[in-house]
Amino acid sequence: MFSIARNLAAAHKTGVLHVPTLIFVVGLISLLQAFAFCIVGFYNRRVSGIGYWAAAALFNGLAMPLIALRHSFDSVFLTKLLPTTMNFASAYLFYVGAVHFQKRGAARFWPLLAALPLYGGYVWLVVQGEGLRLRPLLTSPIFILFLAMGARELLKESRPALRFGARFTACAALFICAIFAYRAVDLYCLTTPAQLLDPVRPQLVSFTAGILWALLWTFGAMMLINQRQTFENKHLHAEQLETVEKLAAAETELMAMRTHEHRQQLASDLHDGIGGITANLAMLAFQGSIEETPQLQKEIFQNIEFLATEWNRELRLWMNGLERGSLL
Repeated sequence: MFSIARNLAAAHKTGVLHVPTLIFVVGLISLLQAFAFCIVGFYNRRVSGIGYWAAAALFNGLAMPLIALRHSFDSVFLTKLLPTTMNFASAYLFYVGAVHFQKRGAARFWPLLAALPLYGGYVWLVVQGEGLRLRPLLTSPIFILFLAMGARELLKESRPALRFGARFTACAALFICAIFAYRAVDLYCLTTPAQLLDPVRPQLVSFTAGILWALLWTFGAMMLINQRQTFENKHLHAEQLETVEKLAAAETELMAMRTHEHRQQLASDLHDGIGGITANLAMLAFQGSIEETPQLQKEIFQNIEFLATEWNRELRLWMNGLERGSLL
């Protein structure tokens, strides 16, 4: 690693390597990453957290050109405080996006509070123009805290369909944390002023790691989003199937209740209609059997004939209704 860094440093001194160009490449990749997150988020709106990751990539992409401007002119706010703050926001939004992607509620604010003293110390050193080797010792823990919190949320994933993608992205974040730690230690251990004024190796490590982080994060996030969409579609299909089964069972039960009610109504109508006619027929037949007056017997038999005809008509109506199914 150190031999490669020395070779790259030598290449930089001979003009082969141009650090601002590398910074612009990091920014371009981050902006493309933000655009990719926006497109994927638009077509996967049920997946939470993608918008935060798009904002994180956007902040990182916009900060890189400002950092590259340090090689042209020096501005405390524009080229130092602003891009570093945007990088902090990018790291924190990565954590927030991981929390929302995992659907674990709201993100915690205590990491921001914990980072305030370190950020305040960094601002003081920048404004005073001092502490070149101390600045990474103040900024790196902030990046490490936010990225490690995001990695921790992803490592909690236990579903088999999402476990690999979550662990891949988490390991990529932890790898970048290790790079930040190495950079802070490396800059702190540089003792000569010349090395501090031209820290090629730490810059190369930082921005090369930035490219790797953008690529690994994009790959892991896209894999996670695809797996999450597949998992949710499968879960949604299972819920829809369960809903259809419950609806079919409810319709079957409702149909059985309606059939039972119709049968009870049919029995009641039969009792009140045909049953009443049959009772009247029996009563009239009994009266006709004991009546001795021919005129009254004739009237009784006429009533019996009428009731028999009415009984036959009612029976045909019920039979036609049963055949059509209108009585069920």
